[in-house]
Amino acid sequence: MRVYSYYNPMNTDHEYTTRETPYDATWDKLGVAFKAYSWQAPGTVPIYGYYHEINMDREYTPRATPYDKSWTEIGIAFYAFSEKLPDMVPIYSYFHTSNFDHEYTVRSTPVDPTWTATGVAFYAMPSAQEVEQAHPMPVPIYGYYDGINGDHEYTARPTPYDGSWTSLGQAFAAYKTLQAGTVPIYGYYNTGLTDREYTTRETPYDASWVSTGIVWYAYNWPAPGTVAIHTYSNPAAHDHEFTPRATPYGPGWVHEGVYFYAYEASQADPAQATTQPPPTFAPTPSPPKMPWTDTGAPTPAPPSWAR
Repeated sequence: MRVYSYYNPMNTDHEYTTRETPYDATWDKLGVAFKAYSWQAPGTVPIYGYYHEINMDREYTPRATPYDKSWTEIGIAFYAFSEKLPDMVPIYSYFHTSNFDHEYTVRSTPVDPTWTATGVAFYAMPSAQEVEQAHPMPVPIYGYYDGINGDHEYTARPTPYDGSWTSLGQAFAAYKTLQAGTVPIYGYYNTGLTDREYTTRETPYDASWVSTGIVWYAYNWPAPGTVAIHTYSNPAAHDHEFTPRATPYGPGWVHEGVYFYAYEASQADPAQATTQPPPTFAPTPSPPKMPWTDTGAPTPAPPSWAR
């Protein structure tokens, strides 16, 4: 969403708002300063507006409290990023000590020596780019467990493959398409072990693993708002679990590390989420049988304990 810049020459004051028209005739419209969100997209933080009535000055900051008692909170002006992300630009803050005015701009230098740089206030999209296209909401990634084969599956599919699979609910959230800063997450399946793996690795661990292709897109670094997706393996059960939970499910499970970073399930697009209660049983290994992919073909992934 566009964030517009307005200037009041009588008050020597800048305003930054998603409102497309000036507050009144005393304000001049300077144009689109940058682009941000009108809602709290994953990874963004609220940018609060504060007003100093004596100085007739506005401040925009991720700080959730006013600088001191002389400032009044206006509310959340928009949402932006507190850390640098690909395709994001710094929004620099400048202060005019004589006019008591704050300016927020993509310009990395002050307009003249009367302005003092106060640093990077936050990160947003440059005005020429569309935020809505750059960061759609992530989708739910559901977990399923096959008690017959002792196998976990993770997929954007909101229903189990067949009656042998039990829903574990929404495990986390990731993107369906490649977004700025994300990488493909590949699925692999081992027909002999009836085991699945989800990893940033572009090739299977060995010849016993078959690729099921790109299953979703996530981060290989802790992007703002994301959580680590921990990988656990159970050598006896020949099974992998992928979860934001930082501790193993129980005895027999080995923590292999963090394969990627994604969002909490609560941050998924609510329009694509369905309610699925978790199972009441504990995953236990069973004699393997041939599992199948969504299309009816065998689906493949590498045992971490063999690495």
